[in-house]
Amino acid sequence: LEVCPICLPNLVVEQLYSSVEKIYKTSLFSSDCGAYVLCCQFNKDVSLLAVGLSNGTIKVLYPLGLLMHCCYNWLPGKSWTGVCFRPDRNCPFKSVLNSDADGALRWWHLSTQTCIKKVNEQRQTLVAAFSPSGAKFVTAGASSNIQLYDTETGEKLCIFKPSSPCKTVMDGHRSRVFALAFHPGKESEFISGGWDDTVQLWKIEKGIKGRRFFGPHICGDALDIDPSNKQILTGSWRKDNPLQVRLAEGGRR
Repeated sequence: LEVCPICLPNLVVEQLYSSVEKIYKTSLFSSDCGAYVLCCQFNKDVSLLAVGLSNGTIKVLYPLGLLMHCCYNWLPGKSWTGVCFRPDRNCPFKSVLNSDADGALRWWHLSTQTCIKKVNEQRQTLVAAFSPSGAKFVTAGASSNIQLYDTETGEKLCIFKPSSPCKTVMDGHRSRVFALAFHPGKESEFISGGWDDTVQLWKIEKGIKGRRFFGPHICGDALDIDPSNKQILTGSWRKDNPLQVRLAEGGRR
């Protein structure tokens, strides 16, 4: 029986976190990727795992650790900061999108292991996330802005940012953004989190910020949404209660 942590109450999540060492010792498989792992993500049906490495390589593995594809960045010194699968619904082939520390976004065709598209951002890009259909994606990074793109053309559609330079107004991020997640059932809603201790909820059709709540200090790709229970899972860089489940409406724990 598989249980998604986002669906569990806070007490169970805390018990799960306290048992990390035990879970690690009984893991189903391990794989030596040959370099530091900087990012990873399963595809939607959990049949593949994409891993971004510090040596500029993306490895795509079957769940039991068997190597399926290997995509290389031939530019020395490049390392990946984020990787995500494009949803298969409107795509005739399997592909992944990755970001690197120099702000380059690359689409990889897995069967041929070739880069089919590239977009350059003028910043350090840390994370990307696709909409449920795969038609759009958002990126975030060292700046406080979040950028929305059309997947097919690579065109930048919108920039999400605070309405004022005044840092006491938190209707947008004020520091690095490390995590993004679309609502699984809504093409126009996503959330973001980062160093400024806020989680922001956005609506694409309005082109402006939505609700927000304070607390999580997010330093990695540590956000997810449970649509059935209207809950948000956050992972914070702190000693106590790093994993928290909050209500999407109001952000209460």
